[in-house]
Amino acid sequence: MTMTMQVVNMATQEMNKPVLKIDILGNTKFTFAFRLLLGTTFLVFGASKLFDLTGFADTVVDYRILPEALARAYGLALPAVEVVVGICLISGLFLRFAAIAAILIIASLIAGTTGNLYWSKTTVKTCGCLRGLDWQLGTGHLVAQFFMLIMAAQILLHKGEFLSLDSKILKRTSIG
Repeated sequence: MTMTMQVVNMATQEMNKPVLKIDILGNTKFTFAFRLLLGTTFLVFGASKLFDLTGFADTVVDYRILPEALARAYGLALPAVEVVVGICLISGLFLRFAAIAAILIIASLIAGTTGNLYWSKTTVKTCGCLRGLDWQLGTGHLVAQFFMLIMAAQILLHKGEFLSLDSKILKRTSIG
């Protein structure tokens, strides 16, 4: 057998070996981990803002992206919405709704962070995302927000709800 034939045979054998695939989008355990991580983030960050609603609303106004009245309303409503979305994600209750709400919230955070860092150049130096911490606003926030956006999208797109209340409720209603 010639050298060329040996190389072709070896290459063919390598190509026929099974490939180890990690299906992140279809993996129920990844979805569950994303739900816990994102849900806990929403719950903790939202709850921390509830203790200083007016302070957080003032921070949202300081971003100068929305008109003051709308920014204040957003700043007063967001913490409670974050807590509810966090609880829904962790428990697996109303997952599609919670994932869509999370995507919209995260998109607004990305818009606010991007606007402040790169366009409007406001006087806001800390993010205001976790009350009581003077967390310097920076590009790292955008990276974290985009990662959160990917997790929320994966939760929305995944069909299986491992350890979720939705799956328990749907099983009961389909039986009865």
